[in-house]
Amino acid sequence: MKRKTQKIKTHFTHIVHIHFLIVFLAFSFICSGCQSTKGLENQTKFIEEVEINACDTVFEIFDTTFEDDFQEDEKFIFLRLYLPNYKNKLSGVNILKALIASSEPSDYDFSHSAIGFDLNDTFYGLTRYRPQDLKMESCTNPGTNKYMKKCDKYKSVQLTLALKVSKEEYENTKNFVERDFDQAKVKYDTPQNLPIGFWGYKRKRQKPETARNFGGIPSKKGFVDPSEEKKFKFVCSSYVAYVLASNVQEVRDFFIEKKVDYHYVIPTDLIFFPGVQSLFVSTWEDYEIAAGELVKSQPIFAEYFSP
Repeated sequence: MKRKTQKIKTHFTHIVHIHFLIVFLAFSFICSGCQSTKGLENQTKFIEEVEINACDTVFEIFDTTFEDDFQEDEKFIFLRLYLPNYKNKLSGVNILKALIASSEPSDYDFSHSAIGFDLNDTFYGLTRYRPQDLKMESCTNPGTNKYMKKCDKYKSVQLTLALKVSKEEYENTKNFVERDFDQAKVKYDTPQNLPIGFWGYKRKRQKPETARNFGGIPSKKGFVDPSEEKKFKFVCSSYVAYVLASNVQEVRDFFIEKKVDYHYVIPTDLIFFPGVQSLFVSTWEDYEIAAGELVKSQPIFAEYFSP
């Protein structure tokens, strides 16, 4: 009888371990190398009334209102969100995409983020691939980046955002990121994926729905002052949040007011950062075409693009 009881306990333990492993892997892939593929194939979402479908041609320039109150002492920082389409349909991230989707609190599917200081196709993104984790990313030439070369640039989608800041904030932020890039100390924090996943799931269950949005409920520890931490480990979006909260006063003030912990910022949260506006959306292959069309319709961005 004892042997039978022991076998039952062992079997139960194995089941628990398997379930935990599945949950762990699911949440780990949310930002693990920022490889989520939630938007593959037939999944369709809407971004400001623009239909995003990774199998269709995607191209749209958004109306912006920056020129209405733009000052000579102001500049733009650019953010880029990615909806990757992987060439290998049998990859583990594709198998786990349904589980990953269950932890996404917003209606957006972008799974990777990067930061840039002009509209040329060179943004800084954090992934777990060597030779260093913080590296340059090009949508039109993905072969130069180990993360991006796994994707189909004709079906992968990107959304470019702009944040208006003072010239001083622009220069400080640019120098901040360039220093991190040159020193190569910033690392991708794989273990952080699990708490981020559970935090997303908690947000997803909030009522009313407005609490699910970025800043809707205080994060784990509340506001964490980036300037008081000597931290070099992030996921892609927490690094962007860390950089902006360290150098842009409007973002910092928002984090303090809403008690946001930058460690728990996910890529789609960047859409809701104060002052951020959407510029254009396109496939990766059409990025430079879209940027050029933006400049034609919004000359205020001409200085940031060199075709």
